This record gives sequence, C-alpha cells and structure tokens, in this order.
Amino acid sequence: MTVLPRIVRERLEHGGIGTTLAVGSAAAMVVRVVGAGLGFAVQVVLARFLGVVEYGVFSYAIAWLTILALLSRLGWESTLIRFLAKYRVHDRWSEMRGILRVSDLTVSAASLMLAAAASAVVWVLRGRLGVTEAGALWLAMVALPPVALLGLRRSSLRGLKRVVLAFLPEQVLRPVILGVGAWAAYRASDNMLDAPQALLVYLAMTLVLLSVASVWRRRSLPPEVKTSPPVFHTRQWLRVALPLLLLVGMQLITSQTDIIMLGALLGSAEVGIYVPATRVAVLASFGLYAANTIVAPMISELFGSGRMDELQRLVRLTTRGVTAFTVPVALGLLLTGRWILELFGPEFGVGYVALVILMAGQIVQASAGPVGYLMTMTRYERQAAAILAVAAVANIVLNALLIPIWGRNGAAVATTTSLIFWNVAMLIFVKRQMGIRVTLLG
Repeated sequence: MTVLPRIVRERLEHGGIGTTLAVGSAAAMVVRVVGAGLGFAVQVVLARFLGVVEYGVFSYAIAWLTILALLSRLGWESTLIRFLAKYRVHDRWSEMRGILRVSDLTVSAASLMLAAAASAVVWVLRGRLGVTEAGALWLAMVALPPVALLGLRRSSLRGLKRVVLAFLPEQVLRPVILGVGAWAAYRASDNMLDAPQALLVYLAMTLVLLSVASVWRRRSLPPEVKTSPPVFHTRQWLRVALPLLLLVGMQLITSQTDIIMLGALLGSAEVGIYVPATRVAVLASFGLYAANTIVAPMISELFGSGRMDELQRLVRLTTRGVTAFTVPVALGLLLTGRWILELFGPEFGVGYVALVILMAGQIVQASAGPVGYLMTMTRYERQAAAILAVAAVANIVLNALLIPIWGRNGAAVATTTSLIFWNVAMLIFVKRQMGIRVTLLG
C-alpha cells in the first residue's frame, strides 16, 4: 500500500498522463471502495435474510440476468467508451449524438426480445424448476431491459470521462437501495424473505437507478451535442461492436459459467455456498477495476494519436499501482477469509477452499494490468475475442469435468484456470504485436 501514495505524489508533481491517471483512479477508487463495502454488507444481509437455498436461487437468477443483459448490449458498452472518447477529442458532436441514439434503440429492442424468449423457456421448464426458481427467473427477465440500458448509461459516462458519475449508481446507490428495500420486505413479511421477493426489490431498485443515470448522462453531454443533428455510422459502429460483444460476452461467461453450471449440476444450495466466496474474492480486484475506468478512454486517445511511448508509460504506472494494491489486500482476505464467509452465516464458512483458489486468479489478473483494454481500445478486439472464446470453451469443459468430482472447489479451479489463461495469452499477444510490456517491469 505504501507504493501507491508515492506514485500518486510523483505523478501529481510532474503532471501529464500520471496526473490524469492518479486523479481519475483515486476518484474511481473512492467510489469502488465505498461501493465494495456497501455491496458486501448488503450481500451479507441478503444471505442472512434468505438462507442458503433461497440465496442460491436469487444468485442463480442474477447470474442469468447478468449474462443476458450483456448479450442484450450487443457490444455497445466498450464501443461507446471507445468512440465517445474519440468524438469528444475531435469535437464531432453529431456523431456523438448519433451513436447514443442508435445504441439505446438497438439495446432496447434486443433486451425485450431476449427477455421474451427466456421467459418462454422458463415457462416450458417450470415443472422441473419449481415455483420459487421459476418465479425468480421470470422477475429477472422483467428486469432485463432496464439492467441492459443501465449498463449503457455507465459506459456513456465513462466515455465522457465522468468516472464518478458512471459508477456511483451501481456501486453506491444500488447496495443502499437494495439493502433498504430488502429490509423493508423482510419486516413486511414477518421476518421472512424468499428469492422472488428479493428479485422484486432488485427490479424496483434498477428502475430508480436507470432514471438517475439517464439524467446524469443528459447533463454530462456537451451543449453542442444537444443542438447538433445526429449523424449515423451504424455499419462502422456495428463492425466494432459485434466483435466486442463476443469479447465481453466470453469474458463474462468465464465469470458466470461456474455459478450456472454449479446450480444446474448440484443445485441451489451449492450455489448459495459458492457465491459468497466469489463475492469475497472479487474484493481483491477492485483496484484494477478502478484504474481501468480512467485508463480505457486514455488508451484509445493515446493509441489513436500514435503516442506509443506515453501509452507504455501509462500501462507501466497502472500495472505497478494495481499490483501494489492487490497483493496485500488479497493476503489480508486470505487470512480472514473463513471469518468473513461466516458473516453470511455459520454454514457459509465451508466455502473457504474455493475462496483460496479464486484469489489466485485475482492476483494474476491484477499483475496483468489493463491488458484487455489494450486490445479492445485499439484495433485488436477480434484477436482478444478469439482468446476469450478459447478461454470460455475451456471454462465450460473444465466445469463439466470438475464440478461432479470436486463440487464448488472444481468450479473455482475451472474459473481460475481460464482467467489465468486469457490474461497470459493477451500479455504475449500485446508484447509481440504492439511492443508493449504490461508486466511489472514494463
């Protein structure tokens, strides 16, 4: 932790890229830290209110909602960050208005169609799923369109470099509203809460957040955007968006396959034990996520203007700072992990071994720095998608092989192995094709 203040002070004194990175990352870090604490507390509350099985049903429905929301966005999330940063630098206000309009319309249509199709599948399988699980999944599908659009609002604000506003709704407001809503529903139901009730609270919360984020996006747009006629380059945008959809989709699948397959093969109770371990493990990575929020548009700007030396410097600073933050946090979580898991309830402590395995992947990912954005924010999104596609397939195969043998620990091994694979593969590609070293030595 002592490395970060030194780096921040040094960069603020000299200005330039380091200043932007330090200030932007610090702001994002504050939001992430507050959000991580609030989010973790709310998950503990939900687990205690719901119990292992109902919490597993809730988590299973949220996992499906997360995957389908990402598919509904059609790759627009990263595309908006990339093009809005470019258009803002070159004062291309009409194109900025056009891409915002097209992304909203296409995502709305895609999310509605996916929600309808998924609801029909749940209807066909309702006898096998059971009343509670089917009800939770139906409510998750109702929440799908607003969740998909909320992701676009976040990406738009990131592309406009409004980093704090981009993550404030989901990182801070979401856990507050969800926690208060869950507590109110719990008390109103005579101290009982089930997964469908929790999903109803989640849906109401998402609608509130979407309204807030939409207002913030509108106010963050330059005045020229609101008065300029929209210009559409839909084919160009889609040529970038669709490979990015595959890229982000494969990345998300590698992070959600374990939950989906664990629930399908061993049931909701195993999911209920496993998910808290993933919640704790991901706490180690929010330093990387915080840095990436400001790094992503900067990579696009530097690469687009051919400033490769500055790009290498940016990557070096990011990787060193993130690793210096992640390693001690991960070690602390490992030392206190069993106690933290038992905060969810005494029965959740058995997930500690899975936590240890998952933490190894988080440390490797941190030491790889912003390697994913180095590919997606430049011109190598197709190659990145190919790497992640291989990792996703390997993840599915490993989960299918290891879950029946080792249960939740097998799911953790499969997820960690695929995470390490795609980070290492991208590091090798970036070094060979771009001449940029993303490791600590830079």
